[in-house]
Amino acid sequence: MAQWIVKYFKYAAFALLFIMHFQELSAWERRSDSTFYLSASGGLINTSLFNHAYGARLIPQYGTAFSVQTYLKASQEFGFSAGFMIQSRKFQIDDVTPYYNESLELLGYAPAIYSLNYLSIPLKARYNFGRKINVYIEGGFQGNILLSAQRRANFDTIQNFTGDHADYIADIKQDHPNFSLSLIAGGGIEYFPKSNIALFAEYSYQRDITKLFVYDNLAGGVKPKMLAHGLQIGIRYGIPLRYSVQNRRRI
Repeated sequence: MAQWIVKYFKYAAFALLFIMHFQELSAWERRSDSTFYLSASGGLINTSLFNHAYGARLIPQYGTAFSVQTYLKASQEFGFSAGFMIQSRKFQIDDVTPYYNESLELLGYAPAIYSLNYLSIPLKARYNFGRKINVYIEGGFQGNILLSAQRRANFDTIQNFTGDHADYIADIKQDHPNFSLSLIAGGGIEYFPKSNIALFAEYSYQRDITKLFVYDNLAGGVKPKMLAHGLQIGIRYGIPLRYSVQNRRRI
């Protein structure tokens, strides 16, 4: 009787080990619907002002913008993005910079080109309409940290000017807030040559909430703010999120 009990427990132990081993082998990974993307892009940005008193003297200018962003595709339709953008916002105001001859006699006024360079941090929500060829819209907020600001005279439109152009370049960072906040909206189109790689082109509209100048009297007593239209092209690389699934058989 004792020998039979020992033999029974041996068979039971072997059976339990087999079941545990089978359960471990049955564990498998499944890809979720969520995907984490990294993207890099570059393009142009056209900057102007609103709520200003410059009239036709204000001329929008083109600058550059380069961006590195992350995008979480929470579902096929919805996603969220955040990242960093280096952008150069530029605009021109005519007849701002006085220039003189060697006898310090006023000769006239030259247009001034303003160049403000920012490290921007966009936070956006996104809605997708397609799959392999996807059209999307997005919107959110963007913080802008001022890196540098410069005003230089534009003598290209002035004939026979022989002065030293270097004398007409000024550092004006102190005239502008170190931080500004923008509303950002836009959309784009992306094409997936592979399931985890997307080529895209997108448009963005940036409208500042905060004023451009620190002191109101720099702009004739009004509070001008910047707005910009950007166009970028780039590439996204997706990393599918995975989770483990275990199949357990009931005895």
